[in-house]
Amino acid sequence: MYDGSLHTVTAGYQLVLGFRYNFIEMNRHKLGATILSVFRYQATSLSDFYITLYPAATNLPIPVRDITRLEPGRTFAFGGSLRLHYSYEIANSYFLGIVAATQTDTNGDTIPHYSLKIGKNF
Repeated sequence: MYDGSLHTVTAGYQLVLGFRYNFIEMNRHKLGATILSVFRYQATSLSDFYITLYPAATNLPIPVRDITRLEPGRTFAFGGSLRLHYSYEIANSYFLGIVAATQTDTNGDTIPHYSLKIGKNF
């Protein structure tokens, strides 16, 4: 039997450098913002066009897939990120917090980011 599934992958890495400022820094609470510069490398197997030609059009016994990529598969980009964060110290240097962020770069990508954080201050 013919398996027509198509698997795609996008992966990469990014380096960030910036600074953090806490607007509120009380006994157990911290609320602040982080501004970061971003350098990002990304590789993807995604293509721009997927066309499936069926046996009636090709006279072949199986469908033929035509995959076209117009954009490069590997890209480098510079950008920036703004993160808002809140932390609450639970006990003895352990903390729980939330982060909301947005990132944009020279490739026109905008990436929202939301997370929970749990950790220990040393």
